[in-house]
Amino acid sequence: MPLKRFQKIRRYLHFADNLQDDGYRYFKVRHLLESIRRNCLNVEEETRFSIDEIMVPYKGARAGSRKQYIKNKPRKWGFKVFVRAGVPGIVYNFLVYGGQDTFHYSEFTDEEICMGLGAKVVLAISKTIKQQACSVLYFDNFFTSLELLNHLRNMPKRKLWDPEAKKKAVEAVRAKEMGYKKTVKLFNVPRATLKDYVKKPDKSIEEIVSGKMGKKPVLPLN
Repeated sequence: MPLKRFQKIRRYLHFADNLQDDGYRYFKVRHLLESIRRNCLNVEEETRFSIDEIMVPYKGARAGSRKQYIKNKPRKWGFKVFVRAGVPGIVYNFLVYGGQDTFHYSEFTDEEICMGLGAKVVLAISKTIKQQACSVLYFDNFFTSLELLNHLRNMPKRKLWDPEAKKKAVEAVRAKEMGYKKTVKLFNVPRATLKDYVKKPDKSIEEIVSGKMGKKPVLPLN
């Protein structure tokens, strides 16, 4: 494609109405980003998530201060994006870093709005978790603060699943009557926990279901 033709196409390519600009730094591509984010939210989730930052490589000169430089990243120049991903690496939610506009469309309580950047990132992209009570979040010291840990600890506690439903779910998967996806929907049990149960063939189903799963909390419950 000739250069002039490419420049002409770029000149008339728009993803948003300029008359509706609300001051958001990524306003021109907001609808495109939101469309991608909605597709990520529609993906079937797990119960273990990692929150971290990634770089979308970009070395052009048109991004201005939106372009970030992080020396410890493999791709040092680009757009910084905070993501919530699962064990296979699938992204379920993300938040584009935009300085003061990072949380332009995020809603926080009076307690949450006083927290730092890292804590608010965790809260913003974890509120869309479908099964919050039985999910586990992993994040490094950039996002960690005592306020955030206390806040997460005081959120709704882990749900108590029906022992009979868990027993029937384990029996169905072990007998290869159905897969994990169908079993989780039919018996309403967490997928990650079901996999942990099935991976213990040396124990009886009654012994597995009656035992406690998971690790001890970092902070005391009292």
